[in-house]
Amino acid sequence: FKLVFQLQPFESGKGNRRILRKYLPQQESEIMVMAGASAAQLWSNTRCSVTVQSTVALHCASLGIPVFLCDWLRDLTTGYLEQFVKFGVGHLLQSADECRDVPSLLNEKARTVQERPALWENMDPGKLRELLLRTTSLSEAVKA
Repeated sequence: FKLVFQLQPFESGKGNRRILRKYLPQQESEIMVMAGASAAQLWSNTRCSVTVQSTVALHCASLGIPVFLCDWLRDLTTGYLEQFVKFGVGHLLQSADECRDVPSLLNEKARTVQERPALWENMDPGKLRELLLRTTSLSEAVKA
């Protein structure tokens, strides 16, 4: 078992290491901090993802990796977390205390057949052309 922090492009590896040393001094050396693209092998060995409102949640869900979303850390103005939950991208954790439930939630998910959410679908080329040429509205295209 290894904990991996996948950094966003604007985040600093040094800064994150400093935070880990401050708050998790005993575990800091066992935590991998990754910047840039992740290797395919990392994803194949990933048991779950714990995130806030990152596209990592979408990537993991598309690979069938259970995602846990930290509601108490979200940006209240974006609405990303609500959309992730609405489309089955992750399981919402309401507080840091609920993190202790992740192992049992993982066991529950392992016992049930977990379907990957339908995160996207291909658009009909004709509809796309109409949208790009503004011959139809977005709401009309979504209804069709």
